[in-house]
Amino acid sequence: MATNFYFQITRLLHRNPDGSKATQAERKKVFKLVDSQLKELNVRNLELKNFGRRDAVKLLTHWQSQGLSAGTIKNRMSHLRWLSEKIGKPGLIPANNASLGIEKRHYVTNINRSRHISNEQLSRLNNRYLEASFRLQVAFGLRREV
Repeated sequence: MATNFYFQITRLLHRNPDGSKATQAERKKVFKLVDSQLKELNVRNLELKNFGRRDAVKLLTHWQSQGLSAGTIKNRMSHLRWLSEKIGKPGLIPANNASLGIEKRHYVTNINRSRHISNEQLSRLNNRYLEASFRLQVAFGLRREV
């Protein structure tokens, strides 16, 4: 069951359609998660106007204890910053993630995982469209979506 806090956030989201449709959908999903997790963390009778730094720190600590990646936590904090700006509390969450104890993102190594297909292997394919697709991939550096 959604709380009054989530109801107020939904109204705020409808009044402020900032960003792309994907961003709006992700923001709504994160706020629904925030609402349920604040309930789990025994934050009772929370109103949007009463959302404060203590609640944000509780969420951050909870996310870090779950072992979430730094990128996920940074994205969620970004949504909380957006929320704090919209409710008139722009300094609620510091803009610097390092001051919150959030580590830097760890990027996946840039290992080339491409495979080279020889002309002999291509000629053994029974499907000429598939063969043409692979030849185009080799010629133009394309990737096939599975």
